[in-house]
This record gives sequence, structure tokens and C-alpha cells, in this order.
Amino acid sequence: MVDGTSDKQGGLIKSQAKFRLKCACGTLPTRKASATKPPLSTQAAIRLLVLASVLIVLSLAFVARAAKPMNSSLATVFVTASNFVFTPDQVTIDVGDTVQWDNTGGFHSVVADDGSFTSGAPSSSPWTYNFTLNTPGTYSYYCEVHGAPGGVGMSGVITVEISNPVYLPLVLHNP
Repeated sequence: MVDGTSDKQGGLIKSQAKFRLKCACGTLPTRKASATKPPLSTQAAIRLLVLASVLIVLSLAFVARAAKPMNSSLATVFVTASNFVFTPDQVTIDVGDTVQWDNTGGFHSVVADDGSFTSGAPSSSPWTYNFTLNTPGTYSYYCEVHGAPGGVGMSGVITVEISNPVYLPLVLHNP
């Protein structure tokens, strides 16, 4: 087989990028040796479809988060008032989350250093107080009986953060 067009013993004849199979019946139809790529317009359409799908998913996640009413919470963090301490005394939450304080023993209250929230008058009866924080920042609080503003005595700190957005990798491959 010198030029790829004849082979006296039959079998496979190679001619550049095409193959022919010779047999006793004659030569079979020619076919290309490699798979064809989709046209560039199809590849571009696929990329656009993937990009649009990712943008739609991210947009829906953002809209769902933004559409949440400000008076409903995403999560609730529990703090116990007992034995002259708040447990835990430091918590970090997202904007819109709620902190719930439970007095399980003792004469206690919850008062924000800046006066933005209070559980009311101190009480020795078991009580629960919920407060939703909708503004990022640091909120210090204390027990009116056993603490004071500025982290003195029975006190605690809430850090409210804006949730980090979710970043999804977008890989577009051009073969």
C-alpha cells in the first residue's frame, strides 16, 4: 500500500483522514475517522443556555432572600440566662435572624447597651424574650440586676453580619 488506494490482500485501506474496508463483496462506503464537532453556533447556544441557567438560579436565590419579610427570621439563636451569666455570651448571626433569651433560673433581664431592645423588668419567673436584628452591627447587652453597659458583669454581645453570597464557579470550555 504505497498511495493508500490499493491493497492486493484486502483489508483496510487508509487514504488521509478516511477509511475504506475491502472485502470479497467490494469496498464499503467511506466514513470519516473522527467525530464531527457541533457547529460553532450550537456551541455558543449551549454556553448561553448554561450561563442563563446559572444566572436564573442565582437570581432566584437572591429574590427569595430579599423577599423575606423583615419581621420573620431565617434562624433563631438561643441564649440562656442563668447563674449570673448569659450562655453563650457571644453570638454571631445573619441579618434577619432572631436571638431568643430564656431565663431558666434567677432574677434577670436583657437590656441593650444602646436601649434598642429590652425584655422588660427583671423577673425570677421563667421567661422567654425574642428579638430579631435587621441591621448589621455589634449589639452589646446586659442583665439590669447583675451587669451594666460596656460588658460589665452579666453581659453579652451579638454580632449581626450580612450573609455572604454564594459563589458558584462558572467554567466555559471551548474545545
